[in-house]
Amino acid sequence: MLVASFIDTQFKQVCIFEEISEVSEWLKEVSYLVVVNDHNNVEGIITLRDVHLHPYGEIADCNIQKPILNSSQTIATAIDIMIHSNCDYLPVTDAGLFKGVLSIRTLARKMIDLQG
Repeated sequence: MLVASFIDTQFKQVCIFEEISEVSEWLKEVSYLVVVNDHNNVEGIITLRDVHLHPYGEIADCNIQKPILNSSQTIATAIDIMIHSNCDYLPVTDAGLFKGVLSIRTLARKMIDLQG
């Protein structure tokens, strides 16, 4: 199975210059936010874990870089990367273009559905 079948393509975005105090409120509603710059290019993903590690300032002050998956990689490879990077949400690209996010939650839900 390939990552392409498990990508979350509906997600909320936030500007990299947004204040962490605001972001922590939004993260009460969603598990992650896709971080974009002034040109709407994806810079990374921020989670509540990231906010806890850096609770003040702007998103730009946080480590929002996560390992990047390619949509043609296998789910086994993606899980291995998630485990070794301690990241539950990874950006997915195809030919260098951002396609969405692979989340451990979506992955688990779809795997359970496949089991019947």
